[in-house]
Amino acid sequence: MTIFHGISARGVRNKYLKDLYDQWRGVTAAYDEGLIRGDAVLAAAVWRNVFKAREDVDWTKVALVVSFMRRGLRALDKAQDRQIVGGLVRFASPGTEAAMVGAESEWMKKSFGPEDEEALQGYLKQSESTKKK
Repeated sequence: MTIFHGISARGVRNKYLKDLYDQWRGVTAAYDEGLIRGDAVLAAAVWRNVFKAREDVDWTKVALVVSFMRRGLRALDKAQDRQIVGGLVRFASPGTEAAMVGAESEWMKKSFGPEDEEALQGYLKQSESTKKK
């Protein structure tokens, strides 16, 4: 901060470092929540933190980043500790997810029937009862 930004006052530097640390913790919490709650929540975190919450964002690019993150986590999950520590895990670029993100989901072709409605209602009731506990 002193060299690149000309901030020589220790108190000012410490304030900026504290702000940076708080931001880092917020980003980490947002990504953790997205990993647990699903791709829509993760996409919202990516949109806010990577794409600066721009309204004119290309949502295909957001989907590419989310897909890239999920694939990377699967690779890390399969890797052994010594591979990770040794830096032997490699990641492709997010652009490699384009074919998967661009493919139409088979679920988009299905109609939403009565059995789906029942399953959804059961899920919502279970979710509500879990929240109350």
